[in-house]
Amino acid sequence: MTRSLFANPRLDPELAAASVLLPEIDLRASTEARRLERTLSAEIGGLSDLGVTTRDLVVPTPEGGVPIRWYESQSSRHTDETGQPRPTPVILYLHGGAFVLGGLHSEHGRCAEYCAETGAVVVSVDYRLAPENPYPAAVEDGLAVLRWLVVEAEDLGLDVKRIVLAGLSAGGCLAAVLAIAARDQGLCRPRLQMLINPVTDSSLSSPSMAEFTSTPMLTTTHSHDMWELYRGAATPADADGMLAPAHAATHSDLAPAFISVAELDPLRDEGITYAMSLLRAGVGVDLHCYMGTYHAFDSFQKSRVARRSRTDQINALQRAFARSS
Repeated sequence: MTRSLFANPRLDPELAAASVLLPEIDLRASTEARRLERTLSAEIGGLSDLGVTTRDLVVPTPEGGVPIRWYESQSSRHTDETGQPRPTPVILYLHGGAFVLGGLHSEHGRCAEYCAETGAVVVSVDYRLAPENPYPAAVEDGLAVLRWLVVEAEDLGLDVKRIVLAGLSAGGCLAAVLAIAARDQGLCRPRLQMLINPVTDSSLSSPSMAEFTSTPMLTTTHSHDMWELYRGAATPADADGMLAPAHAATHSDLAPAFISVAELDPLRDEGITYAMSLLRAGVGVDLHCYMGTYHAFDSFQKSRVARRSRTDQINALQRAFARSS
């Protein structure tokens, strides 16, 4: 079953055409939802032949290990003026999927492009999914991989002084949470947190959440189901910065942020509000709102606005890695 065309005169025509083909997904029917997500990911996977090599590894943890995919290109191994190896910057990437869907397959093209265009190693995390593994499982998995990168940086040839935490949608939530944890636990000082159409607030109270009830890719029903499935046994009193970054006790002294929001997305306003919270706390923010777009639009790489958004992300990554500190 496919979604009817989202009738909004502000919608970008190329994205309007793509939206007709999007399946209706019920997050509560997780088996079927995951099948549909995998099919959709294969159809819109985008770039592939970029000269990037990958390795699927497992980061050991007390729970049994976190699967990751390691992306590396010819330009990922740097040398100094004497020809000696230099540590390589790294992007820790968390996929989207409402905490319920997705995996290493979901944003393979995006990770390969980040790697090819920046010369960084990209590490994509196959974190545990709700409802089978509710909060804090996904956070624990992301933190385990971050700690592994920091502890093993020298052996891995990585420069954790040049690390970016990145993610789309629910993955954006996890990237923001890891930025908070990195500060609070003294793990590292990320160069950037790249939050693409991020989930940031568990209250579901923003004007855009009330306005865009039936938009492509993400609806308000999806958002309510997402939080109910992900929260699990956690209560509203547990809504701190590890569950939803908007509720952190303070946003000061966090990594600078690149935040991308879509105009016609239920998550639009909470992304903008989070950007303003960071700015008020003295954190640098590069905020982009793309006109005529819906949630996760930049996955549709045949549209011009999607390519513009992806180019903005790559430029932000390159600038972050080029900074002296």
